[in-house]
Amino acid sequence: MGDKDIFEIIGRILSGEASKDEKLELHRWMEKSEDNVNTFEQIKKMWEASRIHQKISNENRVFNKIQNKKIFLERLKTEANSPRRLSTNAKRKGHFGWMAAAVISLLILISYPVYRNLVKVPEKANILPVLTHKENGRGQKSKVILSDGTNVWLNSSSKLSYINGFTDSIREVFLEGEAYFEVTKNKNKPFIVHTGKLKTTVIGTSFNIRHYPTDAHPTLFLEEGKVKYEYLKPTNGTNILTPGNGVKWDPKKGEMVKFTDAPLHWNAWKNNILLFDDLDFITALEECERWYDVDFIIKGTPPTHWRFTGKFKNAYLKSVLQSMQYGKQFDFKIQGKNIEITF
Repeated sequence: MGDKDIFEIIGRILSGEASKDEKLELHRWMEKSEDNVNTFEQIKKMWEASRIHQKISNENRVFNKIQNKKIFLERLKTEANSPRRLSTNAKRKGHFGWMAAAVISLLILISYPVYRNLVKVPEKANILPVLTHKENGRGQKSKVILSDGTNVWLNSSSKLSYINGFTDSIREVFLEGEAYFEVTKNKNKPFIVHTGKLKTTVIGTSFNIRHYPTDAHPTLFLEEGKVKYEYLKPTNGTNILTPGNGVKWDPKKGEMVKFTDAPLHWNAWKNNILLFDDLDFITALEECERWYDVDFIIKGTPPTHWRFTGKFKNAYLKSVLQSMQYGKQFDFKIQGKNIEITF
């Protein structure tokens, strides 16, 4: 999206003429960077200070004001970066005089509507729709029921963001961590999950998505129905998953590849089953940290060839570690939320 597009959307939002989709688009743009958030806040303050409210061309007035501001700033930047042969103090003074005049003009541009004070800004509560966040810390799991009836199981150390009621055309959520979805079918209103750079689009189905900060890339597994996925860039619609299949990153190929697996490996966690499926020692401990809200302190060097497979239903951490000790030489000591592992 170009600057012109986002400024047009901001203009419509501030003038009370934006659609729900445009408000959601602004949310996406603001979540990309802190600079975008600051830009919107500054424009909003400028708009409120000007107290402009006319029924005619509210959107155009805001857009034109923003564009004029951009033009002045771009001229300042161009003037400052252009090579100049300034051999005299007079020329230097002329250069800085132009910059000062531009700055003064910019200030007049921004502040002039204040003095005109045409009419009052309408009192509008909640210019933007409220973005709801559901977040679990370590050792916590929860179930979220969305407004369309979709069930979402949110794993520990995970966050789900969405707008209550969605929009008129799509159902869209943003996920950090891991979640299992049972999406209510609605062929006229696709359900979209954004996980990092992975975009998953469904109509009605059950699937699991995982992408923790420790995971270099997201993993998607489908249990029922059908999904379309896009990673890093839009596709022509050929990236379709069928039940019992998933997609994950292949570092050798440098792309997402499909795989087949048992659903239990991807839905066990939501049924309070801690599952180790041929995990290395460090990865198994990372799972335990999220599951039990603990921190491991490792003394010594764990063997890199150790692998662990196990299934634990509502088990205490001590029982899990004792099971991991079977055939492995290490000691552990539990001290509150700190567990010391010694080799």
